[in-house]
Amino acid sequence: MEHVLKGYAAVQSELPAESPSSSATILVIDDDRERFCFLERALRKEFTGRIHYVGNPFEAEAAFVQHRPDVVVLDMHMPPFR
Repeated sequence: MEHVLKGYAAVQSELPAESPSSSATILVIDDDRERFCFLERALRKEFTGRIHYVGNPFEAEAAFVQHRPDVVVLDMHMPPFR
């Protein structure tokens, strides 16, 4: 998880100061709810937009169409991707 936060911090430092994070949407697709909660807490320190969570990869496409996210965070190691 430390690697995720370091990567997130690096991305945050590259965003312009006037970035409209309040209107952005993030979709997190991960079968580990605890990891999502950890990531959401980290994101909420700087991000004020919408964060949507999908725990079932088979529901990801419908969530993508419904929420039209600006960023998708995908766990590539969850079933059936292993």
